[in-house]
Amino acid sequence: MEWKTVLIVDDNLESAITLKEFLQAQGFKCLLASSAKEALGLINEDVGVAVLDVDLPDIDGFTLLKVLKGKKPDMITAVISAHSSWENKSRALELGADFVFAKPLNLSSFIEELKEKFKKGAAK
Repeated sequence: MEWKTVLIVDDNLESAITLKEFLQAQGFKCLLASSAKEALGLINEDVGVAVLDVDLPDIDGFTLLKVLKGKKPDMITAVISAHSSWENKSRALELGADFVFAKPLNLSSFIEELKEKFKKGAAK
């Protein structure tokens, strides 16, 4: 299985660092961004997965998701939100998110979903 870099976009530094450390322990390389603008500056050919918080300080995670999917349609994307309403989940999936998780993030479920996407060949 080819591991790619995961871009974590979350303005909550504690949450972002927790996810980063967990993913690194699973063999992933990680980049952190605290805003959409910072995230867009980090996108490159090595980034195969993006984890996006809905509530960002500059633009919302849905808008960022749309931009990222436009630039890299094959990128695996996960949306995370403290506001796990049906509307948020539905909107994220309509915009191309591969999966949606509520905060606080269940790390075990998250990594299982991510590994399943890799097994299916979603990341190239």
